[in-house]
Amino acid sequence: RTAPEPRLLCIRTNALLRAGDLTQARESAYAAAARAREAGDGGMLHNALTFQVMSEIQLGLLREAHASAMDVEAAAGAALSGDRVEALGLLAWVEALLGDEASCRSRIAAALAAAADLGFTPWGGMAAGLLALAAGRYDEAVEHLEAKLSGKSPLAAALALRPFLDALVEACERSGRHRRAQELVAAVFEASVATSQPRYVAIAFRIRALTAGEPADFESALEQHRAWGNHFEEGRTRLLYGEALRRAKRRKEAREQLSTARSAFA
Repeated sequence: RTAPEPRLLCIRTNALLRAGDLTQARESAYAAAARAREAGDGGMLHNALTFQVMSEIQLGLLREAHASAMDVEAAAGAALSGDRVEALGLLAWVEALLGDEASCRSRIAAALAAAADLGFTPWGGMAAGLLALAAGRYDEAVEHLEAKLSGKSPLAAALALRPFLDALVEACERSGRHRRAQELVAAVFEASVATSQPRYVAIAFRIRALTAGEPADFESALEQHRAWGNHFEEGRTRLLYGEALRRAKRRKEAREQLSTARSAFA
């Protein structure tokens, strides 16, 4: 029996990712990468490894995603190319989520320099925005993430394979831009819930809870997290929930949520 072509495996992986079948997508991405190596197909190897990174981030497997992103960089080689810029961007994304500021900034600088040398239009500041948000530099996070959103619909940013709308909502809310945060939530909430994909529904309820302060929305988000299985993103939700409970003087419940969030991040 002839093994599937790497291209067909990548198409299958992309479809699984978009359908929200994240575990199957990850397995398919690894199969595609193995087949691409066997076939000596560098272009499909780059695509397959990129899908590995995306599926692992969506599953909350950040250490595994970082290893996969390193493989993307190795496959791209040291020569100046679009694939190398892409690889550096993937590494910056994962390292921003991991909070590795020094490495993330180094990747961003290298990617921007390479893009300039190739004559690319500089790409948006997703990794820089996520890094600033994690570090508590909320105005800076808004600046980068609004630049990334420029020209796109909020819904596209919420439902993309590299979503960042939730980070922009959080940065807006934490920096006092309450109206802007509410506008973004209103633009995406119903459509996100209508997907019935736990990864999108959980985030929709989280960002609405963040802007409206309704504990029921946090509970709805946590219910979706149980179906999603991404412990990192669940930790982000519990952190915000714990902070909201603490502001409401519900200290015992706040400690429970914050403790669980700490465990999830660890």
